[in-house]
Amino acid sequence: MENKPQVIITADSEAVLAKKKAWSEVGLTVHNANIQLKAKADEALALMVAPTTIDEMVAAEAVLKAVKAKLGVIEADRKAVTGQFDKVSAALMLHEKAVKDAMPAFQNAIIAIKKAHEAEQAKLRQAQEAERLAKEKAINFVNEAYSKMQALISDQCQKAFEYGLNNITEEKLAAYLKKVKAKLTLKEFTITRPDSITIENFNHALVSTDMATAEMMLEHFRVQVDEKFNFFSVALKNKEAAIQAAKEKAEREELERAERLANANVAARLETIATSEAEIVTDIKELKKKYELDMPDTESSALLIITAFVTNFAAVKDGVRVKSYLKLDVTQMGAALALMKNKDNAFTFTGINFKVTEKL
Repeated sequence: MENKPQVIITADSEAVLAKKKAWSEVGLTVHNANIQLKAKADEALALMVAPTTIDEMVAAEAVLKAVKAKLGVIEADRKAVTGQFDKVSAALMLHEKAVKDAMPAFQNAIIAIKKAHEAEQAKLRQAQEAERLAKEKAINFVNEAYSKMQALISDQCQKAFEYGLNNITEEKLAAYLKKVKAKLTLKEFTITRPDSITIENFNHALVSTDMATAEMMLEHFRVQVDEKFNFFSVALKNKEAAIQAAKEKAEREELERAERLANANVAARLETIATSEAEIVTDIKELKKKYELDMPDTESSALLIITAFVTNFAAVKDGVRVKSYLKLDVTQMGAALALMKNKDNAFTFTGINFKVTEKL
């Protein structure tokens, strides 16, 4: 709006005195018009006495016609007075109009910056989640490798025990155990890092899981072999019972390993979530997202909306804006679905499309 030089007007200037006189005359005109309009309205109201019989219809209709004519005169007289203020009102509204006209561009600038900021924040969250998943994958890989090593030890011990009971005497046991222990080497207990896991995440996983070294695992295997054959002489006296008891123990150990692995994987997820980089917190408010139904005006769209509404009736019924369900139409069903989407961003229904508007 163009800025013009402002003229300073004093209270006793001729311009002010002239305006005071003009406004006092306007006030008198409004006062007199109000009295006259009320009088005419009272005349019209007095004429409208509701008929009680059919015989009074002709007279009543004549009164109605006369009242309508009087109402036209009242409106015309009122406009003759209020019309004088149209220019004043328009001039006073120019200032708010100037602000209103400028606001959309200002708001759009804010929205554009916020959109860009939220996009960057989303990229940051995606990168953080990708790194977290990579660490979790590495830890799970090490946990599974360790579980497989334990399973291998258990399997080797069980097979050696069964074979020994059926084929080895007590005199030959020491030599047999030496051969059993030689079946596994450091190679079987060495974890090879796959290309899909970085060295950094692999090393972190080894530390995080407190993974035993290959030497420690090999020594553990040899100890397990000795423990398995501790009561070999007793087992020889009842081979079938000893083998059955060993199998049952192996099965229990397998279930325990599976449970430990599952728990370890859960712990890996919790650890990576707890140690992942925290999201940057700012005072910037997020843009409000408003969802609206975005469907073509077709028969198939109407059927889809009705189906979605009926299928999700329990969830969307609070969004129905009619007093009578018999008056419920497709547009109102769609509005209820959109309201549900605004309450729960995860709400979807195959074939139903929504458009989103972002605003401050």
